[in-house]
Amino acid sequence: MFELLLKYPADMYARGEIVLSGSWWLYLFALLGMGLAIVMFYGRVTTTSTAIDRAVLSATRTAVLAVLLLALFQPVLVVSNPASRTGVVGILLDDSLSMRVPDHEGEPRANFTRMVFQPEEGAVTQALSRRFELRFFRFAERAEPLAVGDSMDFSGRRTDLAKALESVREELSRLPAAALVVVSDGAITEATPLDEVLSDFQSAGIPITVVSVGQTSFLRDVEITRVSMPRRTLKGTSIVADVVLTHTGYDNERVKLLVEDDGQLVAVEEFDLIPNQPTQTVRMRFTVREGGSRQLRFHVSPFADELLGENNVRHSVLSVEDRRERILYFEGEPRFELKFIRRAVAKDDNLQVVSLLRTAENKFYRLGIDESHELAGGFPERPEELFGYRGVILGSIEASYFSGDQLQLIADFVSRRGGGLLVLGGSRALARGGYATTPVAELLPVILEAKRMSAFRADVLVQPTPAGRSHALARLAPEGTVGLPWERLPPLTVLHPLYRARPGASTLLEGRAPGLPAPITILAEQRFGRGRTLVLNVQNSWQWQMHRDMPLEDQTHETLWRQLLRWLVQSVPERITINVGSGHVSPNETVEISAEVLDASFTPLNNTKVQLVLTTPIGDRLSLPMAWDPSQDGVYRARFSPEHTGVYEATVEGRFDDGTLTSTVPVPVGAVTPDHYGAQMREVVLRRVAEHTGGRFYTSADVSSLADEIPTNESGPAVVERLPLWDVPAGFLLLLTMIGFEWVYRRSRGLV
Repeated sequence: MFELLLKYPADMYARGEIVLSGSWWLYLFALLGMGLAIVMFYGRVTTTSTAIDRAVLSATRTAVLAVLLLALFQPVLVVSNPASRTGVVGILLDDSLSMRVPDHEGEPRANFTRMVFQPEEGAVTQALSRRFELRFFRFAERAEPLAVGDSMDFSGRRTDLAKALESVREELSRLPAAALVVVSDGAITEATPLDEVLSDFQSAGIPITVVSVGQTSFLRDVEITRVSMPRRTLKGTSIVADVVLTHTGYDNERVKLLVEDDGQLVAVEEFDLIPNQPTQTVRMRFTVREGGSRQLRFHVSPFADELLGENNVRHSVLSVEDRRERILYFEGEPRFELKFIRRAVAKDDNLQVVSLLRTAENKFYRLGIDESHELAGGFPERPEELFGYRGVILGSIEASYFSGDQLQLIADFVSRRGGGLLVLGGSRALARGGYATTPVAELLPVILEAKRMSAFRADVLVQPTPAGRSHALARLAPEGTVGLPWERLPPLTVLHPLYRARPGASTLLEGRAPGLPAPITILAEQRFGRGRTLVLNVQNSWQWQMHRDMPLEDQTHETLWRQLLRWLVQSVPERITINVGSGHVSPNETVEISAEVLDASFTPLNNTKVQLVLTTPIGDRLSLPMAWDPSQDGVYRARFSPEHTGVYEATVEGRFDDGTLTSTVPVPVGAVTPDHYGAQMREVVLRRVAEHTGGRFYTSADVSSLADEIPTNESGPAVVERLPLWDVPAGFLLLLTMIGFEWVYRRSRGLV
């Protein structure tokens, strides 16, 4: 209303000064002269008018003439606009795929951008161009200039606002920049930190005004947000994948989550979407029986009225390895567990249990060794010996057998090497074996009591916990069956009253028996450092095979131990660990591949020769040298830009004193489009951009006032503008009001 009556916004009056083009004294002299003439005229009038009538009419006529005279003297509003007309305002437009989402008044967000901010044609850009020189840019993965006549196709697969702002900042640094306007939905899919580039804009005094497009939440949508699963596994191992879904508008709807391996269905989970729980995690269990790099597809069929169906799919790559994993099993006394564990995994081509059985003092019986000198002196004493195994099982062996260095070596095996440690129950194990005050106790998922308890013994019925029911280790029934009737399994003997688990540990199986104050922990696991530790708190798991109540053909014991040992060595790192910088690589995107290279004792190895060998989806091979990163011990880096869609094989080769080692990971390219995920308008991010730099935040509904309200760089070149005020609508309305008042007054007093 202010601008309608007074022609210009209020902030311009606040910043400016009203002056007259003519001399003020001449204006005052003319006004006094006219007022005196009017008073003298009405003073000589000899009609029936009273003195009050003549005074009112004199004041009204004087005011009318004053307004006319003021217009003749051409008042102007003098405003100093920093960078006005000669300054440059950058317009940065989001050109990514998320701008195609049709949540702006039922139309794609891109339509708003074209209508309001298209160069030379947009409503706001036309208004801005009257005050500033405009420079246009578009951005998705990167920013690039947008010339007049260039079209935007909104096809960017990934959005990186920080890199785009950094690029535009470099362009504006060469110009008298007044401000930057960013038009975006804020759906950023590349996590480059914003803080540094925003501080650069703040230091330069260039405010960023943000125009948000889209809705902060979709009315009806289902999205597979994340899939958490191992990157590597042994062939035939049961896989557990946690699939995180977000949903709005489909409470209580029944959906099917499917997992496909190369087009073949491997798992289906049907469930209801929980009301008032927008994020829901579904645990999928399945087995991949083909070796090599497997690209798994997780998907939910889109609903007919779903706003965005492309985010119902996620892809994960799994390296399925067909090799033998070596596990060292150290047993301190002859007992049936050793015999039946070896028998359980004898037919598993991917597991090799190397057994070391103490038969007398300094006497050992070795089974499954590859070379005659292996373990000849007993349990390993050097990292190079122990770290060659992927897992270690400690049976009924007391802590006093080991030296202090050996106990620390076991701890290093888990934390530094990343191996798996399984501790079994027994008369010389855990707290009875004196481990409570050793470095090994710190690794375990259960808390050992410092006081040894020698008299405890209980026969317990084993049941899975709620966490265990969905875990791969508790899946003992053959595939295709509903589940294992745990009630029919015979009881097992426990010698250690373990009731407390460490924070972060998972208790998977527990034992119950009359007279116990609480369920006893039977099977628990946790991550520790780079590795994993488990405790199986029974001394006779073989009863699940040999008990008289167990059918001869029952495979419960064999299944338990195969899965337990496979889980023990799953995801154990190699001496070369490869990391791909981006989880979802797009064609022609620059990708950084880093590799951590360790020697035989798993100590970082610096300044050695490392190269990256890439095998493309069409079979071509490319070799690139990897440069050592001096800021990180043992880390080497290389970059490449994939040209093809498909799965690349990235192999890192390192030269060591003991030979050349390699490690390979698959790199899927173009499997998913990152901009389809989390595509809602991110108001928090966009407001932060504006507030951090001193700019303003607009929605598409209030953007019409941007051209007049845009904050600008006060340190930029200033141009003084003289804006005419003689024709303001308020003056014309005042003039009509006073003339109308005079006529009404004269008529009411009978003077016409």
